[in-house]
Amino acid sequence: MNQKNSFKSNGSSLLSRYNKYLNEDYIRIDERSLSDLLVFIVDFASHIQYVNNDNEPEGDWVNFFDQNLAFQIASISVYDTDLLNKKYKKAEISLKKESSTEDYKKYFIAQINTTLDLFRVINDWLIKSKIDVLNLSENVLFRQLNNSIRASLCYQLKDFVKLANDVHIHLKLKGKVSLDYKFLDQIWVKNSAIQFEPNLDQLEEADFKKLIKELSVIFSSILGFANYMKSIAPKLLNDVLINYPYHPPHVSLLISFLKSYEYSQKEINNVLLKQLNYFYLNLLGQKLRRASPDKAFITCEASDHIVKYYLPKGTLLYAGIDEDGYEYTYSTDHGIELNSAQVSDLKLIHVAQNGVIGLGNTFKSVSNIFQREIMLNDKGQTVDISNNPGAFDSFGKDQSNLSL
Repeated sequence: MNQKNSFKSNGSSLLSRYNKYLNEDYIRIDERSLSDLLVFIVDFASHIQYVNNDNEPEGDWVNFFDQNLAFQIASISVYDTDLLNKKYKKAEISLKKESSTEDYKKYFIAQINTTLDLFRVINDWLIKSKIDVLNLSENVLFRQLNNSIRASLCYQLKDFVKLANDVHIHLKLKGKVSLDYKFLDQIWVKNSAIQFEPNLDQLEEADFKKLIKELSVIFSSILGFANYMKSIAPKLLNDVLINYPYHPPHVSLLISFLKSYEYSQKEINNVLLKQLNYFYLNLLGQKLRRASPDKAFITCEASDHIVKYYLPKGTLLYAGIDEDGYEYTYSTDHGIELNSAQVSDLKLIHVAQNGVIGLGNTFKSVSNIFQREIMLNDKGQTVDISNNPGAFDSFGKDQSNLSL
């Protein structure tokens, strides 16, 4: 059998083999980001009692911060989407295991309510983002949420409402619709024309396996948007701090303090690095090595129409562009001749020298010569006759003592 194997590999770099746990910056003394600190302030303010002009208790201090755009974006960046996803998946697993009607209803409705909670969270983000009505044109958070809801999320909500109606009717739950959609902003219904009341005339037999899959698709889509908002929240926050000049004085002063604190925070987090430098450089007297050029192993392959080509020493090889826009190039340290030759088969030859056959123990005669073909899969890994991964004897093996 003639096996063709390319033996191609993407290779690995030194950085990819670096153990991140050994990095002095892996664990910081103060790991809180600006978003974490803003969210902490809102949470702390909820525990402080506000006293009005009549010296009477009147709520807390949350409203002084919670209605500001910077604090709203910070709350999005730390929102725990994983917890909501685990809650949904837990109900999904229980739904597959249960056979009784009552438990089936319970876990299915739990999934529906979890999905509705996710819509509620995104709707809360939208409502809070447009509190400052006078400056909506410069509000990046409102613009992002408004465009996303109008373009796609409202249609996801429409599908969800229809699905929830079908489930509630076929499972014979109390009331026509047991879910409350009154919290939704009008943006959700302007483009999609959602019908919240079920249409009993168009009611068809429900395929609950299909409905479970459809609900899972809707939930995954909305969860994906929530994760996307979390990923862009740091960028939005930075944009708001630089280009949104509508913060009240007390918020501006507080944010200025937090930005100043980042310098002290950096010094605090450098304590471990300073300790390591003192131990290695001062006490042990070690010195940092000078920078050396990066090295890489390159595999080359000639095109089909080229019989032979010589790649000279010093040839510059393009290796992409770095984060600063500079080109990476590598220079070959020796020449190489490329041709169309390829490794198509690997075979092993073993010359057996059996001590039983020969002139005593001093000399061993050649008792036999064995040959074996090394079988490889598409990844270049050795396999046995059944195509299962398996090792082989690199230098062969004498067969005389093996039983059939």
